Amino acid sequence: MKKTLSATQILQDVFQYTTFQSQQKEVIEHLAQGSNALVIMATGSGKSLCYQVPTLMRSGVGIIISPLIALMHDQVKQLQQHHIKAAFLHSDLPKEQVESIESKLLMGQIKLLYISPERIFNAHFFYILTQIPIALFAIDEAHCISEWGHHFRPEYTKLSILNQKFPTIPKIALTATADQDTQRDIIHQLNLEPVSIFKGSLKRHNISYQVLEKIDEKKQLLAFLKNQPAHHSGIIYCFSRKKVDTITHWLIQRNINALSYHAGLSTQARQQAYLTFQSDKSSVMVATIAFGMGIHKSNIRFVGHLDIPRSLEAYHQETGRAGRDGKPAIAWMLYHPDNALLYHKHLISNADQVSRLHIEQKKLLLMTAWCETGICRQQALLAYFNEWSSQSCQQCDRCKTPIPLMNITDLTRQALSNIYRSQQKATLTDAINILQGKQTSTIVDQSYQTLSTFGIGQSQTAIQWQVIHWQLILFSYVKIHGEQQNQLGLTAWSKKLLQSNIPFLIPVNLYSKTIHQYALATHILTFTEEMLILWKKLREYRDDVAHNNSFIHQMMHDRILQDIWQHRPTSLRKMARIPGLGPKKIEQHGKQIIEIIIQHHQQYAIHTTSAL
Repeated sequence: MKKTLSATQILQDVFQYTTFQSQQKEVIEHLAQGSNALVIMATGSGKSLCYQVPTLMRSGVGIIISPLIALMHDQVKQLQQHHIKAAFLHSDLPKEQVESIESKLLMGQIKLLYISPERIFNAHFFYILTQIPIALFAIDEAHCISEWGHHFRPEYTKLSILNQKFPTIPKIALTATADQDTQRDIIHQLNLEPVSIFKGSLKRHNISYQVLEKIDEKKQLLAFLKNQPAHHSGIIYCFSRKKVDTITHWLIQRNINALSYHAGLSTQARQQAYLTFQSDKSSVMVATIAFGMGIHKSNIRFVGHLDIPRSLEAYHQETGRAGRDGKPAIAWMLYHPDNALLYHKHLISNADQVSRLHIEQKKLLLMTAWCETGICRQQALLAYFNEWSSQSCQQCDRCKTPIPLMNITDLTRQALSNIYRSQQKATLTDAINILQGKQTSTIVDQSYQTLSTFGIGQSQTAIQWQVIHWQLILFSYVKIHGEQQNQLGLTAWSKKLLQSNIPFLIPVNLYSKTIHQYALATHILTFTEEMLILWKKLREYRDDVAHNNSFIHQMMHDRILQDIWQHRPTSLRKMARIPGLGPKKIEQHGKQIIEIIIQHHQQYAIHTTSAL
């Protein structure tokens, strides 16, 4: 009978590591005993060993589900170098290779198999799984299963079938970042109960966070890159494919060895760019978020963002690709409030569910709040993930170059008291209206005007209260909860701020100026199903017309369509006030659009004026 090796023996004899990191050993032994686990560890902390080692400790095959072909290739190559029988299956493989791997699987000649999530639902492959001994299932990049996650993948939501068909096989879900909502959703979607959560520190001691006001992005980017040693490599993220290509071309013209990577390129072009970057033949990869998860290049010295990331989860994971070797690295970003507004319009343009839109809106606003925070960026980032750090990092821009701050502790206590007295059921808009003493219909209906906090915040503007609340949410002193995820609630940390002498500080200029995205935030979490349906109707009209007129998208692009949607003109005279709609466009499409709006208002009993 073959003797089972211990976790430490496998670590040392097979992988040639001397000691475990963080909670690796606890996770491995927990899984080896047949129990389920959710693992949240920072990028580069050795999550892959958490399922590779227990697979080698147990009989059967380890099935690893990953959304990334490049990651599969890297992992299998590394395992084979350690003389471990590993393989991968994904849609890009020829039929002969797939059949060969499946045959080896049935004959017990594979110990770890990496597959795409879609492969699970292939009837033939699923039948093979029922015919072989399985050591465990590992779901990598598990945040993809949650609509709260920053890389939501619909096909991941079907993976609950694993627990239905293989209830006794241990399962491990792994991700680098997941807030509490995402954690709960992962466990629910995978039906992992009972499950133990292992959460390592998300602190990246070697990363220096730098956020600059965007003034001239190309000039600022060039200055940043010129300041990096010639042998350093890094990633520069951009919002759009077009911008990636533009920036890459511009850098090449200035003798920067840059490459493009985005989903608009062919599979072959992306693979070639990836291999070139991995081999250090190019120093800068300019990319959309299509380039990211699972990148295993240890010597990336910087990760830059020319546009605001969509969430702090995404930002933490993207910047975590720098400095995986433990040496100093830079997370550099250019930020301007207008970028947040542009991204928000993109969210609306692509929304298909109100609940999903609310989630993305909230995360975007918290991303902007982090950009504008006045204290140590590492502390603020960790606080968002409910990890408290008493010491500043001493290497971010806020630590190295402090800015003027003001103490608003008394105001934050008013905000927290107001949330408590409204029984944690008030929305952000309602909470601010209570503080300002505004008797709206909702305030009266809920009897909020009787609260002791009603009107105590009249000295502050609505936007100033917006700033205060979003900073409180960022630091996990306040949460957004409820079925619609739009009510304000207290957290375990709220009491700490209320009862201690901890000062709450924000930048002076943040509090004194009008910030566009906070004004927008007044309406951001009250987006309704009716509003989304009207947007879809307008977009459908535009797209239907586009079948007969290829120029309609240029004539009535999303910015114009959003203005129509927001202002809802019910007459040609009112439509003429919308920028970008000239007489010709109004003559061609005005009456049809007005009819769509009026019929929509009638359907939802919304008061409107006569059409013409």
